[in-house]
Amino acid sequence: MSAIPSATLATPLDAERVELLARLTDGLDGSTLTWISGYVAGVAAERSRIAPTTIDPAPRAEAGARATVLYGSQTGNGRRLAERLARAIEASGFAVRLTSAADYPLRSLGEERLLFLVISTHGDGDPPDDARALVEYLRGRRAPRLERLGFAVFALGDSSYPQFCATGRDIDERLASLGARRLLPRAEADLDV
Repeated sequence: MSAIPSATLATPLDAERVELLARLTDGLDGSTLTWISGYVAGVAAERSRIAPTTIDPAPRAEAGARATVLYGSQTGNGRRLAERLARAIEASGFAVRLTSAADYPLRSLGEERLLFLVISTHGDGDPPDDARALVEYLRGRRAPRLERLGFAVFALGDSSYPQFCATGRDIDERLASLGARRLLPRAEADLDV
């Protein structure tokens, strides 16, 4: 594990936080690091928009704060990425619920406050088998208004198909149309993630 020199950061961190950051990022590939950096930038932008005088240079999760990492995966790639994301979020102080879309109780969606979705697209724009019920629920009339939800979507696909990342795009747009706010722009990744 390589140390991160605090002098290169905009706000110097103490040695414990530098070590924690190094452990958090150790072994992650470029795509995952880019996604996490976008998430952190989104959190920083949101906090500065809400309360510019109270920005903590090393923010921690509030006591009891929980994030849900939800994945839909046909081949297991999405599950593996979701597991890595869940570990990274947990290391930042959040309680994390990691679950397959197939096991997710759809009625609890309206109660979520922080949701990260890692979802793949297969065939001609189809969701993975384990996410079909979630996609149908979101498209349907029973989907709740989600004004209190912050979310981010990491879409996976195969760019050789015309409907590259279509499931992730659809979910991202539908959550926004239900009133949820994007924490960061949707990320899209090809097979080699």
